Amino acid sequence: RRQRITITTSLNWNSGLQQLNWNCWQHIITAAAAVRLLEHLISRSDERAEIELLPGMRMGLFRFSGKRILSCLLCLVVLNCTLAFKQVPGRNRLFVSRQAELLQKVCRRKSQLSTTQEDEQTDKKEMPAVDSKKGLATGQFDPALLAQLKKAGRREDKAKFLEVMDACFEQAKVYEKVDFMGYTEMLNASLRLGDAAIVHKVIERSEGLGITHSELSMGRIVHKVAKARQWFLVSNLLFYMRMKGLTPTNLTYTQVVAEMAKNRQFFLINDFLRTEAVTMSQSIYNALISGCSKAREVDRAFYYFRKMQADGFARDHVTYGSVLGAVKQTGDVDRAFDLFHQMKAEGVVPDEYCYNTLMALCARRGEYERALGLFEAMRVQGVERDVISYNTAMSACERIGDDHLAMGILKTMLEAGVVPDEITFNTAISACGKARNWRDAQKLFDKMGKFAVPTTTVTCNALISALVRGGQWEAALAQFEAMGAAGVPPDFVSYGSALHAAFVGGDADRALALLRAMAAEGLRPNTVCLGTAVHTCVRAGRLRDALQVYRGADRLGCQPNVVVMQVLLNGCAAAGELDWAVEVLDDMAAGGRPARGGAAAAAAPSSSGAEEPSSAAGAAAAAA
Repeated sequence: RRQRITITTSLNWNSGLQQLNWNCWQHIITAAAAVRLLEHLISRSDERAEIELLPGMRMGLFRFSGKRILSCLLCLVVLNCTLAFKQVPGRNRLFVSRQAELLQKVCRRKSQLSTTQEDEQTDKKEMPAVDSKKGLATGQFDPALLAQLKKAGRREDKAKFLEVMDACFEQAKVYEKVDFMGYTEMLNASLRLGDAAIVHKVIERSEGLGITHSELSMGRIVHKVAKARQWFLVSNLLFYMRMKGLTPTNLTYTQVVAEMAKNRQFFLINDFLRTEAVTMSQSIYNALISGCSKAREVDRAFYYFRKMQADGFARDHVTYGSVLGAVKQTGDVDRAFDLFHQMKAEGVVPDEYCYNTLMALCARRGEYERALGLFEAMRVQGVERDVISYNTAMSACERIGDDHLAMGILKTMLEAGVVPDEITFNTAISACGKARNWRDAQKLFDKMGKFAVPTTTVTCNALISALVRGGQWEAALAQFEAMGAAGVPPDFVSYGSALHAAFVGGDADRALALLRAMAAEGLRPNTVCLGTAVHTCVRAGRLRDALQVYRGADRLGCQPNVVVMQVLLNGCAAAGELDWAVEVLDDMAAGGRPARGGAAAAAAPSSSGAEEPSSAAGAAAAAA
């Protein structure tokens, strides 16, 4: 975003660091700003490199894609450094661990390639000549063949898949190894087919070319198949693991049970646990309760919740968090708080997920003060408040119209080092808008770029609404025009807010232009948009244009209601156009659908700038 960055570095230079150019340092800085994990870079022995960031650069957690984050982390390999994972929000720990694991794999692979680079160069001369279009020296599959594999997997064309698979493995035999990424894509395509024999064939043939599988890697494959709801293939792969001497882990069973419960396969769960001889454990029960919660099976979640205690397993914060999530589906606040107190009575310490679930439930049921009380209780109890906690609290402030409290919560959030996201700014801007505090709303909008938070349609809509409520209708229309220039597509709400701004400013030309642009974008105006345009024209003394919009309601795909007709009727009466007023009354008596003919239709010209007749006689003359 071309923002000015001030950075302070303190490091001991050595031969390795001197070889780094500025582009490499930029990647390191980007990794520190985006991932927010990089507080210290620990290099060899006593050499130490520290990057100290300004508060603004701490924001933007996980704003980049996985590939961008990985490329930033790979730059740290040059320094031979390790990441210090400190104060990582709970909901991002799994993502961080996966990225770190992937980084370690890449590091090991790079070290293996570096140690065998000379051997590969010498062996390459002795290898038979292979067309470059059919494969690379690293054992990578031809991208064209991989594309055909994916296509065959999507179309479930088994014959084509086997044909292309044979071609890929013939390619790999030349170099006696298989590229891992290519193998992963081939395996994913075979899993889409859902044929156990083909999946086994892919695994077995890859094992002959250097790909080895462990309980963990096979468990990931089983989990992926369970996510695709291919239950027969899940059972087959578990049997295949045991045939290969690999024992499925408890994590694998837990993931499969969770996916089955999420998809309401409860009879299948019982058969699965019995045939696989799975020993019930705390994690299995937690998976069952979590799956029932996501499937909105509240009664069944409580059944497993009670059975867990009856079988002698301790219920932890994960258990209670899942049950609270199930109760959240019902909207029963009292039952949720009973569980919360029971949780504390059993000596289980609630985590941020439990508090966030309760806060969201209170906010949904309109108990905003109770939600804010839970937010304060998190601070008192020493529970880490994440971005969801702050967003929920600010949402409660928005509902009660307390923009000062919302801004105070946002300030506390930034001081605590919690990274704001789109929802944070959208909620804060909306809270300021409801309090008619358009200045703070504009400041928040301008500050989003500093925290690397992208501007979305929802954000612009909140700002436009805040400007309109603050009486800044010209700025609101300017912001609407700026959306297109910034590449943010306006939606139905954007046009509605812009029409409201034109109504506040009495700009009939802009209202008519917005209505036409809305129809050109394929957005069908509703009755409110139609009524706003009609009311704007009536207030501006453009009765002909108001009648033209009213008569063109069928073309726009909407129908005016009694409120729109009442506005038009009052305008006709005030202008002395009694014939038009009578016709609108006839439409109201006919059920609200405008007549296609009549005096008003004839009087409404195609040009919006024509003068209005000043009397009923003028209208009758125009009709004649």
